[in-house]
Amino acid sequence: MTPTRRPLALAVSLALCGAAAAQERQGATLPLFGPGNYQRLATSDVWRSWNGGPTDAILRPGLKLMFFGELEGCPSGTEAPQGGPLQESFDGARWRQLAELTGLPPGRQGQRHRWAPAPDPRLCRGSAADDAPGELAFAQLNTDPDEGGLGLYSVSGPQTRFKAYGPGGQGRTGANADIQGSFVHFRQAWNGPDPFRPWAGGPESTLQLRSRQGVAQVQAGSARTPEGEVQVKQQLGMTVINPRCLRENRPGQRRLCQIQYLFNTAVYRSGVNDWSRVAWFQQASVMGDPAQGAMPVVHGPVGEAGRVAVDAGSQLPLYRSEGAASQHQPFADRLFDLRVRFRDLLAAQRVIVGRQLRRAPENLRAEELEAEFGPDWNRPEAWVLLDVNVGQEAYNRGSRETAAIGGQLRLLEISSLPR
Repeated sequence: MTPTRRPLALAVSLALCGAAAAQERQGATLPLFGPGNYQRLATSDVWRSWNGGPTDAILRPGLKLMFFGELEGCPSGTEAPQGGPLQESFDGARWRQLAELTGLPPGRQGQRHRWAPAPDPRLCRGSAADDAPGELAFAQLNTDPDEGGLGLYSVSGPQTRFKAYGPGGQGRTGANADIQGSFVHFRQAWNGPDPFRPWAGGPESTLQLRSRQGVAQVQAGSARTPEGEVQVKQQLGMTVINPRCLRENRPGQRRLCQIQYLFNTAVYRSGVNDWSRVAWFQQASVMGDPAQGAMPVVHGPVGEAGRVAVDAGSQLPLYRSEGAASQHQPFADRLFDLRVRFRDLLAAQRVIVGRQLRRAPENLRAEELEAEFGPDWNRPEAWVLLDVNVGQEAYNRGSRETAAIGGQLRLLEISSLPR
């Protein structure tokens, strides 16, 4: 198993409500997270969940903050959804400890908020409330407009309370085996009257996804840990959907209708020091994620500015980078800039359907693409934004070592560029 190639289904997610701004002109930008809305995140009715399933509340537009993994003392697969605003707690010294783990300044009183998975006392033994920083995954928010942002910390190992899923995976389905994660999803009103259309400028238009991120703490086993046994990563993702395709699904028909993109902004793996020699990390690829109903996922590394990521099998272009590249050491305040042209989206559809039919992408007929993505599969304005997400994962086979990653998000925005 190559854990980088399997995104965690519904990992710790924070989805910012807000229908897309009207796109009356080309070059429209949808600001998702930044200094102007840090405070909004603190006061919003945030849907927060630990191991939450695909309920109506999770699928609606709005803030979603979710953790996935196993919590010691709780039955496997226990769910604990909780709504409401983030909470401020701890004294100043405890906040400084949290800040060291994520790299996000703690902020002053009234500006700092946190949330961590909390066990249901009716089902679980013990309490996570007194766990020391570093022993439990958490989200941290600093609303100061100058130094604020969102911090995430993911950890699993023999000494931690919050652990990775076991070998049986999430819900004992085999998916996401040995993985625990924290993600931020900004879920949009994609089916509303005015969704954000990333390729509104026509067939030559380009989707631009920008984020400012950092990683402060990393632990991927020790020098003695075998290669690939422990891996931690930070990632940036998005999902686009074709609403007409979904609306016209007939009973029993399971069109795909949507595509998820997953960009690995930082990856750390036991036994790997030179990532240029890791063959599977040099190109992008497409997979069907079983934990998300076989949703197609385009995933891969983030190259240096100007580098195009091509599909490993067909060599078709899937996206390009115009910002920082994937990181393999702790870093601060890097700007990632991903571009997906509409022609890249068309190429991704061909790669996806070609894999299903076991045919070369260039040999597919239009009706074969329409069967999976609807009659508007090749119309730029028919595709809308469903979700944007940032998150962290820890893959820890056997949980014999400690796998931990702490980082932060300061800016996230998506734009529709004319070219």
